[in-house]
Amino acid sequence: MADYEERHIYNGRLPLKWQPKFWKRQKDDVLAVWPSGEEEFINFRKEYLNQKEKRIQWSGEYEENGSLAVLDMVCTRVEGRIITRVHRKGTHTLKFASSRTNRPRREALGSLKGLVNRAIRLSDKEEDLAKEVELLSDAFILEGFSVEEVDRTVSEYLAKKMKNEVEDQSQEEEENVAQPEEDRYVVTSLYVPGVSEKLRWQLKKLGVDLVFKRGQTLGSMICNVKEKRTAERQKGVIYKIPCQHCQECYIGETCRHWGTRKAEHQGYVRR
Repeated sequence: MADYEERHIYNGRLPLKWQPKFWKRQKDDVLAVWPSGEEEFINFRKEYLNQKEKRIQWSGEYEENGSLAVLDMVCTRVEGRIITRVHRKGTHTLKFASSRTNRPRREALGSLKGLVNRAIRLSDKEEDLAKEVELLSDAFILEGFSVEEVDRTVSEYLAKKMKNEVEDQSQEEEENVAQPEEDRYVVTSLYVPGVSEKLRWQLKKLGVDLVFKRGQTLGSMICNVKEKRTAERQKGVIYKIPCQHCQECYIGETCRHWGTRKAEHQGYVRR
């Protein structure tokens, strides 16, 4: 998919009306912000995306009433900001774990903790979090877990999570407390055995830090063992290829080695 995006999305040849304002991919799911509206995106998908690679066919879900399902969450626009909650398809069976498993009981209930943690991370509203936790609890009870152990697992995990958040917040506040800074100066000097240590000690009393640096040696002046990186080995480059037959040029961008991308261009030309 990365190669597909580089050849068909980031190629610099898309018409302005088809250029997305935002394009972020997770595996084979893409979240895109389209400036031209839903109808134009449908045309772009049918006339462009689905014509490039027959083995890659695109479908789309669109924002409805300010909400859009993305992976396992629903994003909703509310008063200029985006809030999220857990998304679950209508075909979901709500079967997460069975009480008849051969695994230890605490380990089987560990999946409940993981699902509650996901609900905490994805739910911006307290009511959405409460609904999700209630649904998860009911699902585990229906699978044969007792009400007591489900309630205990959820309450203990929520209490632990809240305690950790309070501790993290307190630690962050302590770190942000402004500490008085001392006026100190730094001096660099070549290291001279037997002298530099005494000089550092005397300067430290005066509020001056002495930092030693290595001077030039004969070896450093005539020998450089570090291999220089050639242009072909550089990553994350923007390149320009002029046409040999006209005044046009091609401008592209790649996150891979420039030598790899150049070889691909040369292969396309030879075809």
